[in-house]
Amino acid sequence: MPGTPTQLSHWSYLIIAIFKFVAVAWAMAVRFRGGIIFPLIYTGVALGRALGDLSAAPSVSVTMLSLALGIGFVVSTAPPGSPAAVGHVERRRA
Repeated sequence: MPGTPTQLSHWSYLIIAIFKFVAVAWAMAVRFRGGIIFPLIYTGVALGRALGDLSAAPSVSVTMLSLALGIGFVVSTAPPGSPAAVGHVERRRA
């Protein structure tokens, strides 16, 4: 039926996460212009979806959000306990 979304398996999401992580690593190695935070957050969402489907997680959405935010905090320069966007911008203006 046209217009209905395709349901991917957890293995498909795991493969997407691996390929996306390899693509980001390659882009960083060749000094490709652009940010790495949003592609890595996408990687976290795909990995969270795969792990949420494989495990007995209470909510796949919570698993996806947790991994996306975790990867975002790991690659950002702000400490996890601070308001990352505001604190980082304020330090640069000073």
